Amino acid sequence: MARMSTKRTFTVAVIGLTQQEQGVLTNCFRLSTHRPFAYAQVPFSAETSSDIVIVDGDDQQSMTQ
Repeated sequence: MARMSTKRTFTVAVIGLTQQEQGVLTNCFRLSTHRPFAYAQVPFSAETSSDIVIVDGDDQQSMTQ
């Protein structure tokens, strides 16, 4: 009997990170596709929600968004 998938994908918005930092996250998110909990990066928007928001706390402009 086939088992039902219980995979959950969390959406992650990123604000203020460098291209290199975003690249590291992208690789981590790609690796998570084979796990019960996966992560997918989405554009940040005040009009839409995401499950997780990662903000560069050292960048004041990012913090005000």
